[in-house]
Formats: sequence, C-alpha cells, structure tokens
Amino acid sequence: PQAHYEAAPNVDHSNSEVREALVSWMNYMTRPRNLGFSSLRFDFVRGYEPYIQEYVDSTVYPRGELSVGEWWNDDGGRNPAFTDTQMLTEFVDAHSGHCGAWDFSLKSAIHAAALQEDWSLLGSKEGLPGLMGVRPQLAFTYIDNHDTSPPQAHYPFPDSVPKLLAAYAYILTHPGIPCVFWLHLYGKKNADGITNGKDPDVSLSEKDGRIDGRNVWVPPNNAGFEWSERWPDKEPWSVGSQDAAQGPIYTGICGGEIKKLVKARSMAGVQSDSKVEVIESRKDLYQAVVTGRVIYGSSRSGESRETSVYQIMVCIGPEAK
Repeated sequence: PQAHYEAAPNVDHSNSEVREALVSWMNYMTRPRNLGFSSLRFDFVRGYEPYIQEYVDSTVYPRGELSVGEWWNDDGGRNPAFTDTQMLTEFVDAHSGHCGAWDFSLKSAIHAAALQEDWSLLGSKEGLPGLMGVRPQLAFTYIDNHDTSPPQAHYPFPDSVPKLLAAYAYILTHPGIPCVFWLHLYGKKNADGITNGKDPDVSLSEKDGRIDGRNVWVPPNNAGFEWSERWPDKEPWSVGSQDAAQGPIYTGICGGEIKKLVKARSMAGVQSDSKVEVIESRKDLYQAVVTGRVIYGSSRSGESRETSVYQIMVCIGPEAK
C-alpha cells in the first residue's frame, strides 16, 4: 500500500490513462524551447512510488536531464529525522538510478553536528553520512526548503549565521548535487524590494529557540499565533508550527559568502562523485580534501606540461584555521 497524504487530492496513478496524461503534460513542460523547464521534482513520491521510473524514462531521463524525488518518512510527524540512508538508497536503486532523492539523512547529520557542536558527525575516514556517502551522484544535498524552514518549521536548521555558513561550506564543497535555499541566498524581498510575508526578526538567534516535542530545534512563534486554534488537541510543538518566526539567516545576510562557495566549487571542478579524503574528524574539527578537476599534461605542441589537480581543503569547527 502507498502512503496516504491528506493534504492533496487523490490521483489514481494506477490508471494508465492518467499516467499517459501526466507524461504528456510533463513532456510539454520540459521539452527544450517550450516553457524553459528542463528537470523534474516529484513531491511526496511515497504516494506513487511504483510509477516514478516510468514517468522519468518517458520524459527527462532520455534527454540527460535531472529528476529528484521527495522521499521523506517523518514517522507520522513524530520524527522528521526518521528517514535514514538505507530508505533513500532503496528508493533510488528501485528506479535504476534514473531519479535522485533529497538527502534527508544527510540533513539530519548536519543538524546533529550543528546542534551538538560535534563536527565529527560530518564524516570520518570510514565514510560520509547520508545518501551522499553511498550514492553521491543521486544525492540532492540541501540545508532547508519551503517545508522544513519557518514558518512551517517541520525541520528547521538552527538560526545561526556561523552554523549556516559551516553547513553550506560542507555541502558546496562535497559530492552530491547541492541545492541552495533561495531565502538563505537572497532573503525574503523580491526584485522590487517587497517582502514576501512577515519580516524576519533580526534579533532572534539559536538560543531563542527550543527543542520541541519531536526532539527538533524550532524558533519561537510569531506574535498572535494560537496553537490551540491551528492545531487543536495537539501538544505544542509536537508538529510543525505553520507560523514560526524567521531570524537573521532569512535576510540574505549569508548570500555573499554562499556565492563565494558556489564559485569555489565551480572553479575547482567539484562534481557529484568527486573524491573526498577525510584528514581529521573530531568534535572541534572536521577537515577534508576534496579533489575536483584534473587537467592532464599535453605534448601535442612539443612542450612539456605537468598534470594539474584542483583540490579544496575544507575545515569546519572551532579548531579550523
């Protein structure tokens, strides 16, 4: 039986006519020179998992484009960290590697490292956490998204500028397919300077939050939020808030540094399957060398050139220098 999602209408994916219509629509959306879209993100794939490869193989996969599925089991809202690496591996393997997955298990490892201030959780000489550690070319790595961050706050990263930058320094230098959250990069204002929703509270910090009933760090709620009205018969903070306050990391203050990290990844030629050598892994220091592009020496013109190897040294933690 497939997972049930009460928030969405029922679509009968077992009906071949429905699937044909969906494939036609997805091809219209993603064909070159149509609307400008090229890749697919499948929401809540647990609800129609057996049909994912059919959809991908009939649309973007033959064109070499990306697709990613949101496979997330939060144990009925009780534990957003419930999804582990094995669950994600089984999902991508079941579809022959034709569709990737959001790396929820890596997100959980990064959360734990940030909250416990134990940077050894980012990896060791034995391997790296998450789907990134076992299927890096299919691991879409990220820190937060529209569901996990405030105001929904289903699984928010702690509101700390240094910790957020450490998290991005990690995913933007490591294997996988890293994705940057718009609000972390640009904040909440659009091109016209208009704020989408409530203004972030720049006075907030990680210490203003709390560990909720799901054992997850959450920020305080916005003023005027009534838990009993929004979530009747639910223990406070046993589910995502839907009106949690956004702090400094949602102002775009980290955008400049994130762009530098993106540029460094590009210049070094780090790929989804780049090699990582962990040098140090202890509470106060995670240190690794990531190998990017290799430019091999050429003798076509008769000159001797040495092979060039581009690498990034990553140091995260209080002992980083």
